[in-house]
Amino acid sequence: MKKIVVIRNGCQEGTDHIEKTLREDGWDLETIRLEKGEPLPQSFEEIGGLLILGEPMHVYEQETNPCLKVYLNM
Repeated sequence: MKKIVVIRNGCQEGTDHIEKTLREDGWDLETIRLEKGEPLPQSFEEIGGLLILGEPMHVYEQETNPCLKVYLNM
């Protein structure tokens, strides 16, 4: 089965339940922590799903939320 890429933008609480449920349903997961500088995949063609978890932020907050720069450069 294809994998789901989970992108975390900050210090979210409670993602264990989501990840556990997806694994129980047979999905392979790859978690990327943008706030720790982990890079996005080069291609999304082999990915079965994308789950982006974040926190409240606005597009103009690029200096305080560096994750936004990653998305704007996609």
